[in-house]
Amino acid sequence: MNAHAALPGTWLLAQLGDGPYLPPPLPAPPRLSHYLFENPWPAAVFLLAVAALLLFIGNARGRAREGALLAGALAALAAACIALSFLVTTERERLVSEMRRLIAATATADTDALAPMLASDVSLTVLGRQFPEDKPGILALVRRYMGGEVRVREHALTEVTAHVGRLGTGQTLGRVRVSADVAGMSEVGNRSWWRVTWRKAGDGRWNAVHIEGLQIDMVQAGMLPR
Repeated sequence: MNAHAALPGTWLLAQLGDGPYLPPPLPAPPRLSHYLFENPWPAAVFLLAVAALLLFIGNARGRAREGALLAGALAALAAACIALSFLVTTERERLVSEMRRLIAATATADTDALAPMLASDVSLTVLGRQFPEDKPGILALVRRYMGGEVRVREHALTEVTAHVGRLGTGQTLGRVRVSADVAGMSEVGNRSWWRVTWRKAGDGRWNAVHIEGLQIDMVQAGMLPR
């Protein structure tokens, strides 16, 4: 059986088990850059809580001015942390954004948007099956199935993490929810896990070099929880 014949069955394969599938997680990000640039809210909330505490203690001890000055400084620091997170985009955040764009382009069969995101040597593996298609072949598969046999009604990347490795490499791991009309069937929905390996090009762009479908669950429409 060739890859073209196997693909419709791959899209519709139901992976049944005793519980939800959880793929191996990607390495955790560096804590400093994560909490400083990507998720400043815990630090900001902590600083504001300390500021409120200092203000209360200062008022209670008759040193309202000193308490207000310290509280104001901490509040300003909290605001600076939040502002910095908006001003700085980390490579992990860029990879998450690229993952969202890749999923959206694939689900809508927008191969014009998808093509520049794929490396010239991109490869595809779904549920352990290595597909022989090269980049033009993968784009043709997307046009044929996602733009023909499968009509996606809605899609969402419900979970996504990213890891930036050495020498301009990275990975993203995401869970995708899809509701679609499939040729010869009623409306179906699925949830799936995908891992994408990326390589940073000379111009700074990230290109997908390997796309892996790790798991696919299919259920009849209406049975898929949102």
